Order: sequence, then C-alpha cells, then structure tokens
Amino acid sequence: MDFSKAYKKIINFLHLLLELADEVMNYIHKKYLAYKNYVQMIEFEKKYRSTSPLSKFIPTIGRKMEKILLAQFG
Repeated sequence: MDFSKAYKKIINFLHLLLELADEVMNYIHKKYLAYKNYVQMIEFEKKYRSTSPLSKFIPTIGRKMEKILLAQFG
C-alpha cells in the first residue's frame, strides 16, 4: 500500500470520526435542552400548584359527595 493511500484512509477515518462526534454532541445537546425544559416545567408546577384557593378542598368535597350518594342510592 502506498503511503499516500494510507494517509488518505487515515484522514478519511478521522473525518468520519469527527462527524460522528459532532452528531453525538448534537444529540446530547438536544437531550440536555429537553431535560432543562422539563426541570423548568416541574419547578413552575411546584411554584404555582393551583390557580384556585379552593382547589385543595375539592378532593375532600368529592369524597363527601360520594359518601352522600352512596348512602342515598346505595
């Protein structure tokens, strides 16, 4: 094998390796941005749990209504 052919094959291999590394970095960056958006969404939900001050009482009211309905029609 000629030295120039071997050199070209090595250069071609390195070029392909760099392209693959670039694709991997782009993939990792996209996943990082998706995770970052997910974390921001979770933090927002923790900060603003509900818009209604009565929302924490709704499950309790629902259980009471269920008991009343079961007593009436059960």
